[in-house]
Amino acid sequence: IKTKGGLRLVPLDQILYVELVGRAACYHLADGSTVAGVTFRGSFQTEVAPLLADPRFTLCASSFAVNLHYVTAVDKRELTVGGKVRVPLSRGLYAPVKKRWSDYWLGGGGPC
Repeated sequence: IKTKGGLRLVPLDQILYVELVGRAACYHLADGSTVAGVTFRGSFQTEVAPLLADPRFTLCASSFAVNLHYVTAVDKRELTVGGKVRVPLSRGLYAPVKKRWSDYWLGGGGPC
């Protein structure tokens, strides 16, 4: 992750979700900490594209991406991540996110 202080190596299995805060990506980690990325000029989707290339991650709203391994519930308007954090779920993404989440767990839950 590119941060203001340089680079920080964060294993993908430690990322719960990523959100757009201002013009930077904020990475929320399994240990409860956050890592603020540097400001970017492109779209959030472009910024998190490397994460979205991994089958564990999916976009759930225009400014949120989640690690499916940590999703414990999918509702029409939100995902529950890590058993307690609620992350918005766009109406148009409900069906595909729910399917990806189901497929992820039916397929064995991936490498996390």
